[in-house]
Formats: sequence, C-alpha cells, structure tokens
Amino acid sequence: MKISLARAFKERSRLSRKILETLNVIREENSIVEGGIRSIDVRQKFAELHTLNDRMISLKQKIARANVGISDKLAELSEVKVMLSHLKTIPAKEGKQVESYSEDYVLVAEIKKAELTAEMESLQLRANALQDDIDEFNARTRIEFEF
Repeated sequence: MKISLARAFKERSRLSRKILETLNVIREENSIVEGGIRSIDVRQKFAELHTLNDRMISLKQKIARANVGISDKLAELSEVKVMLSHLKTIPAKEGKQVESYSEDYVLVAEIKKAELTAEMESLQLRANALQDDIDEFNARTRIEFEF
C-alpha cells in the first residue's frame, strides 16, 4: 500500500509509542517474585518488541530514501531554526542599569534590538516558506508501507 510521507510520519509516531508501551510492559512483568504469576507472556511481548523495531527501521529507511529529493530544504530549515534559537540568546539591553548592591552602569548594544527582531522575523518567514514546501512534498510523496 502506498502512503504519503505525512502519513508515514504519523505511523512513525504510533510505532514509537507502541514500542515504548511494549517495552514498559516487559519491564514491569519480566522480573517477578519466584512462584508469582505473570499477567502476560513476556517472551511473546519480547518477540513483538523485535517485530515493532524491525518495522520502525524499515519505515525510517523508506522515509530517508524518499526525503533525498528534499534533503537540501530539510538541512536549510534545520539551520534556520538553529540560527533563530541563537539570535534569541543575544542580549540587546541598553541604557542605565540600576543595581542595588553595586554601582549603576550603562549598557550599549552594538546590534540593536530592532535589528535582531528584523533578522529573526526574516528567518522565521524563511522557515515558514521552507516548512510549507516540505509539508507539500510530504503530502504528495508516496512510499510503500504495509500496516
């Protein structure tokens, strides 16, 4: 069955949750008091965990192969987001600062807040455009995957 990449990402999330749920059941039931009774077949759950993991690997490989056509945009979006997060950490305070236990001082920013804000807005617009392109690609690109 062919599914869109958008749906493949949802399936990847579902598989990830199912893997964690299965792993948690195994953790809870694997070691019990001698003579106790397990509520599940741990070996069967362990086999299920391996099957789920194999499905996840296969799905991620198919997604990766499909994303080759858009890898440049994915890399750019990643770096735009990193730059945005970096710019948010640059202090741009200016003016007299009053400290209660030391002398007052005056801060002067080389890169003004307005310039930082304009740069972040520009980067956000670029990130939005890239994300729109990626979303469209994900909606129209199909991969083979059986549920």
